[in-house]
Amino acid sequence: MNRRVLVFGTFDLLHQGHRYFLTQARQFGNTLIAVVARDDFVQQRKGRPPIDSMDKRMEILRDSKLADEVYPADREIGSYHILKKTGPDVICLGYDQRELKSNLEEWLEIHHKPLEIHVLEPYNEHIYKTTLLRSQKNN
Repeated sequence: MNRRVLVFGTFDLLHQGHRYFLTQARQFGNTLIAVVARDDFVQQRKGRPPIDSMDKRMEILRDSKLADEVYPADREIGSYHILKKTGPDVICLGYDQRELKSNLEEWLEIHHKPLEIHVLEPYNEHIYKTTLLRSQKNN
């Protein structure tokens, strides 16, 4: 039985924390689907643009072979069209994606979509956090 696992992320400066996250997520199924945040969302959410464009981040993720499928996030935040497009059985979220988890659970309940959601463990989050790595890169 093929179980499809979906993850969401910015995946800027693909680092060991991302690799750990994706490796953990893969344990929940056979096919790993990564959804990459759009540049305008990153700007809005984090107050700064990503280092690499969404297209570049998607290319780096594809080249890493850590995910089987890579898609851009929905243009309309909260629409979750990507769920219809990819048909996941499981959604894995990072330890810091609490708001996304809450929004997803609400959407899934309203739309009667029973999907497993798992929150994964961080990997040295005091070292491998894009914000920290970005500031080190600028020094």
